[in-house]
Amino acid sequence: MKWSRLAAVCASASLVAFVLWLCGRGFEFTDEGFYLNSIAYPWAQERAHLLFGFAFHPVYLLAAGDVATLRYVNVAMLWLCASVAFFAVLNELPPKTHLLHRLALSAALGVTSFNLFLLWLPTPSYNALALSGLLLATAGAVICRGSHSFSAGPVMLGIGGYITFLGKISSAALLALVVLVYLYRRKAPWPAVAIAIGVSTLLLLATAMMIDGSLLAFVDRLRGGLTLLHALSDDHNLLRLLRLQFPQMDILSGGLLVGMTALVLGAALNSRRTFSSTTALLLSMPAVYAFGTANNPWYAVSMAAVFFVAAAVSISDSFERIPAIAISSTLITAVLIGAVASNPYRQESSLFSQASPTNLGVLTSPEVAGYLNTLEQGATNAGFTKGTPTLDLTGEFPGTVYAIGGSSPGSGWLVYGYPNSESYIDAALMTAKCSEIGQAWILVKSSAPDGVYPSVLNKRGLSVADYDAVASAETKNLRWGDEGFVVHTLMRPKPRPDEKLTDCERG
Repeated sequence: MKWSRLAAVCASASLVAFVLWLCGRGFEFTDEGFYLNSIAYPWAQERAHLLFGFAFHPVYLLAAGDVATLRYVNVAMLWLCASVAFFAVLNELPPKTHLLHRLALSAALGVTSFNLFLLWLPTPSYNALALSGLLLATAGAVICRGSHSFSAGPVMLGIGGYITFLGKISSAALLALVVLVYLYRRKAPWPAVAIAIGVSTLLLLATAMMIDGSLLAFVDRLRGGLTLLHALSDDHNLLRLLRLQFPQMDILSGGLLVGMTALVLGAALNSRRTFSSTTALLLSMPAVYAFGTANNPWYAVSMAAVFFVAAAVSISDSFERIPAIAISSTLITAVLIGAVASNPYRQESSLFSQASPTNLGVLTSPEVAGYLNTLEQGATNAGFTKGTPTLDLTGEFPGTVYAIGGSSPGSGWLVYGYPNSESYIDAALMTAKCSEIGQAWILVKSSAPDGVYPSVLNKRGLSVADYDAVASAETKNLRWGDEGFVVHTLMRPKPRPDEKLTDCERG
């Protein structure tokens, strides 16, 4: 193996080790809390348009809820899918090299998928699942050609499309259109297309039966989830999806730096100046991934920068030129990950300095560890059992529900801070059973005992007087910046008849 290939492999291996080491540190209460609640108890949400919780639930069970282990699996899944995609692209380049060399360089290039973690949210999520699905689907589409029609390509394409659907329905819909155009341009035989569609369809039907027992109930789940989404925000309509914005020069757009650097190198190393249909497919994938976001689309495009690197590989005219792309993109990704680790999203200190153990299986700051351990111990002493319904009425700490072992009925995050938040929470809790609401413990701000939404309790014939405080703890609220310390109180419901509850489903 030439020194350049060896350098690329060593650089990528170092980045993988670094990312895995970071996975054992830090905890973000909002988005990660939502991901974890959805994974731990996916059936607690009767209406949902995101299905990633069901996909990752078996991993949650095998990991026994350990957050670090869940992150390791997520990193490995993403890296593997990216490596498979690069292997498919490399196989199109002349000259053919030893299989071991192609595998090694594919793995080296695969670490550029870690640009997904530029907010440092490494916990399994719909973002990671959608990106993994797109990578597999792309690999399958590239393989679907000529005599390969009945190879692994169509099956891989079908599985990738299915996984993308579980992550983001909007991305899966656009993926189908883009891939059909690509396969038509490549003159892929119709049996290959039929196999891919059949695999996706069979997997979706099987999933519908496993989740809801029938296709109609499954469709109702998705339709209800989309209704809830629009109850929270109108930022997911078609006009918003197609809006144009300029990229901002910050860490969230760092993946664009990786992608653009790779593309410039790929063009510079290409003596033929070719632009294939595969290159066009790869360049379109970041937009497919971003389709459906309510945020600045450039942020989502940046998270899928791995496809830009793959496009750079596809326009290079020789395998011997690829290590330069791998080394440069890996080093930039490593610098960006290091910068994020020094200032992680919605956390008060660098990941390097977080060393206090928690029941989550990750190290955090002493303040966060003390907060979590205090509430967990108080809950345990008061008779709290794993899976007990728990309502986060602070609207900002769904991660606390997961940390104490509770389930989150109606929604993985009763989110506060949007104009329609109260309507969203009411609609979400309407899907929960009265028995769940009646048994639910509540987490409230001690400075406002009714929580952010007094009406959440009042509309259901309840008040704080129907609960006993069992534990209080202080932590920082970093959702909107440093808002200072807040004190949260965990409260246990007093015995009461279900008949007292209103505005919820019976059963």
